[in-house]
Amino acid sequence: MKKKYFILSIFLIIIDRIIKFIIVNNFNLNSSINIINNFVKITYVKNYGGAFSILSGGRFLFIIIGFVAIIYIIKLFFEKGNSKSVSICYSCLMAGIIGNLIDRLFYGYVIDYIDLYFYNYNFFICNFADILIVFSSLFIIIYYLKRGDTDENICC
Repeated sequence: MKKKYFILSIFLIIIDRIIKFIIVNNFNLNSSINIINNFVKITYVKNYGGAFSILSGGRFLFIIIGFVAIIYIIKLFFEKGNSKSVSICYSCLMAGIIGNLIDRLFYGYVIDYIDLYFYNYNFFICNFADILIVFSSLFIIIYYLKRGDTDENICC
């Protein structure tokens, strides 16, 4: 049963790699194309930090955190009687972490390309893996908050 969730993770990692391959091979660094006026552009950038480029140059810290997170997610897969939706979210979360981890290991930075604007303010640039991480994390948090679990029950 758990096998299908790992297959989902692999599928999502492949999608992430394909998109990044297309971006790297078809865009010059820092070049942009407009997708939705004043809202979304595709802009190829190298992110040497974490979200919003925080801790720029902290490659090894993010690699360690990534490996620890993957191990923990695998532990949660096998130790919890998770619902189908939570298991799917764990798969998405793991795929996102691995997608960005591959970038950090092989390139030393994360390939970002989804350039979002909000009222003409350049909000941030992210990638498919980041979207998997953010939305799956939010869903997991909301799921456990609605169930009324304490963090003790969620984490241990």
